[in-house]
Amino acid sequence: MSEHRILVVDDDRDGAESLALLLRIEGYSTQSAYDGMEALRVAREFLPHVVLLDISMPELDGFDVASRLHAESWARGLRVIALTAWNRFDDRARARAVGFDGYLVKPVDFAMLQQMLHTYCALSE
Repeated sequence: MSEHRILVVDDDRDGAESLALLLRIEGYSTQSAYDGMEALRVAREFLPHVVLLDISMPELDGFDVASRLHAESWARGLRVIALTAWNRFDDRARARAVGFDGYLVKPVDFAMLQQMLHTYCALSE
C-alpha cells in the first residue's frame, strides 16, 4: 500500500493514540489531534487523505471541524469519518449534511473501519 495519511481526532487522548497506533501497524501514516482547533492546524500541515473525527469535543465540535475542513482548498477528495458515541438519527443526518463520508459508533468495529479506509484510500490514488 502506498503511504496514506490518516488524522485521528478525539479529545480522549488514550483512545486517539491507541487507534493511531493500530493504524500505523496496518501501514498507514498517522497524526493525532485532541481538539477541533488543533485538528484544523494539524490537517493543514499533514494533509491527510482521511480524518477520523470525534463529534463531541469542547470548543469546536466535529461538525464544525468537518465543515471547515471541506472548505480548505487542499482538501479536495478528503474523506471524513465520524467516530462517535452519538448514535441518534438526527446526529447521523447532520453529519451527512456537513460532509461526513462515514459514520461509526464507538466502540468502533475495527474490521468495518479497515474496510472504509481501504475504500477511501483506494479512491485517493
